[in-house]
This record gives sequence, structure tokens and C-alpha cells, in this order.
Amino acid sequence: MKLKARLLYLAGVLLLAAGLPLYLNSPPSLMREEVFSVKEGESVKSAARRLKKQNLVRSETFFTLAALPVRGWGIKKGRYRIEQGLSSTGILAKMVRGRVITHKITIPEGFNLY
Repeated sequence: MKLKARLLYLAGVLLLAAGLPLYLNSPPSLMREEVFSVKEGESVKSAARRLKKQNLVRSETFFTLAALPVRGWGIKKGRYRIEQGLSSTGILAKMVRGRVITHKITIPEGFNLY
């Protein structure tokens, strides 16, 4: 009986250990699409705190820990469109790659600035 209880306990711990990162990486409820700005020289921890405050990530700590493997690259400054339903690692990937909002402009032929 003790062996069965221990195995059941171990299975529960393993299930929790496997499920917790999936839960923390999932988008928070009531998340909405938003534009998020990263300032020049801003740390991952500071950005994570603001992301959590704006309800764009479920866990500030998870976001910071997920950024440890890419610490050398850092996050790029700029304005990012955070789509509704984007996971924490998806947001981090955008910021590491520097996928900022871009604006398309058209300069008519023959137009100059002087």
C-alpha cells in the first residue's frame, strides 16, 4: 500500500512539474491586443513587470526565467504589437528578434526633400 501511495504521489508531482510551465506560458484570461514599448537599455525583468501589469503575460517570473537562455542577445527596443492569445515565449521571441511595428510609406517618383 505504501508503494502504491508513493507512486501516486510521484505521478502527481511529475504531472504538476510538466503542467506548470505550460500553464505559466499560456496567455492570461482577458488578454487584449495591445502595443507595448520597450525602452532603450530596459532590462528583461523591467519589461516583464510591465507586461504583467498590463495583463499581457501570466507570470513575471516565468517570463524572466524564459529569457535566461537568450540573455546574451537581450531584448530590442521598439514598439511591439502583442496579439491577443500570444504566449509568453511568443512575446519574448518577438522582442529578441526585434519584430517591431513597421509603417509603410510611399514616396512619389520625382519627389525630393529640398
